[in-house]
Amino acid sequence: VSQLNESGLVDFRYPLEEQTNFLVKLGVTANGGVGASSDIVAFSYLCSHMGCPLQGRYNKEHKMLGPCLCHYSRFDLSKGGILILGQATRSLPQIVLETRGYYI
Repeated sequence: VSQLNESGLVDFRYPLEEQTNFLVKLGVTANGGVGASSDIVAFSYLCSHMGCPLQGRYNKEHKMLGPCLCHYSRFDLSKGGILILGQATRSLPQIVLETRGYYI
């Protein structure tokens, strides 16, 4: 946890090897966030609308993911992945995190 910074995402696969996700330190308090500032969150890279990939679509300035290249959905990562704009009808799937000392 202490080695995370706001410069980028940490990709991981969970719970299935083919399921791509990311972890990010937003720098602002986030719904479901962990760490000293409650600003570390994790989400699926798959758009909740039709499962299109969202890799490379992180907007650090606005703490959002998107737009989705399929239908332009955008998700607010500081507010639990809630839809900001687009055709999705559900929030981006958030992964529940737990910290233990310096580890997630």
